[in-house]
This record gives sequence, C-alpha cells and structure tokens, in this order.
Amino acid sequence: STLSSVCATTQFATTPNSANWNLPATYTIAAWINASASDGRIVSQQGATGNWGIAVSTAGRLRHFDSRDGASFADAKLLPATPTLLGGWHMVHVVRINGSQRRYYIDGVFVSSSVALSTNSFSSHPNNSSLEIGRAVGGTEFFNGAIDDVRIDIASLTDDDIMLEWTTQMHKYSSDSGITFSTVAGSY
Repeated sequence: STLSSVCATTQFATTPNSANWNLPATYTIAAWINASASDGRIVSQQGATGNWGIAVSTAGRLRHFDSRDGASFADAKLLPATPTLLGGWHMVHVVRINGSQRRYYIDGVFVSSSVALSTNSFSSHPNNSSLEIGRAVGGTEFFNGAIDDVRIDIASLTDDDIMLEWTTQMHKYSSDSGITFSTVAGSY
C-alpha cells in the first residue's frame, strides 16, 4: 500500500533492526515517490557505525548517502541539471556497485553517477538501527508527499533492468490511459 502524508510528521514506517538491513557493497534501492516538498527521507538506516539511504534533497533532487564512501555520510546530491522530483509521481533508483560507482535513475532514465569508494559490507560493522521509510531515525527529515513500492535488492540492476521496470510500471500512477506501447520497433 501507499504511504501517504498530508501532515509531514504523522505518517512513516519503521522496522526493527535486522541483519537483513546490513547492505552488501553492491545493491539497488528503488521507490515510487510523489514529493510535495524538498528535504525528506525516502528510506534509510542510520546507526552509530554507519548509514545508507535515499532522500529528496533541499533542492528537490535525488539524494543518496552511504557512509562507507567517505566522510560526511558520503552524501551525493545530484547536479542541478538533473530533474526535480517535486510534483507528480516518479520512480527513482540508486544502484551502488562494489567499489566502483553509484548510478542514479529517474523514471527509468540514467541521470548521473558518482564514485563508490568502499568494497566493505555493513556486515563487518552493522548499523544496529531501525529501517525508516518516510523519515530519518530520531524523527527528522520527514518526507512530505507519498511513497510506494520501496525495494532494496542485493544486486546491481542494469540500465536495461531499470528501463524494463519503468516501462512495465509507468502507468501505475498515470492519469492518461489513452497511451499504448508496443515492442515492435517504431510503434508507440
């Protein structure tokens, strides 16, 4: 079901700490979001020994952080040229590839990348914290809008995987049911 929020401080989801949330060095985080304001967490885990997550930045753009990639929570805020996430539904993906790169996608399209420095897994230094959807641990950075279909995969999805997910789900929140698509080249 959709986690929606009219009052940004009243709806969120939290799960107790689990070894399942100690992400490996390679992973994909995805979610459908409809942000009505900037500066809000989509999903994250933030413990005393490390943190990871995705959010909408203060500029309304996709934000990813993973403490294994350096100081200051290794916060990768995307370039101003990337699309804003405010207003309307968007499918977002962050793919972290072991010691190589972090790749960012909005609505099935690759928009930017940055370096992923570490090859460590959180299993060697667990976060020991709850998983939060719609806010940061401690009740800050509440997401203002709606979040649906949050997924965390312990594999790096490819460009084709992400485009396939987008094309098969793009009408999930569409108000235009008159558009059809075909697998035949040149037919849209």
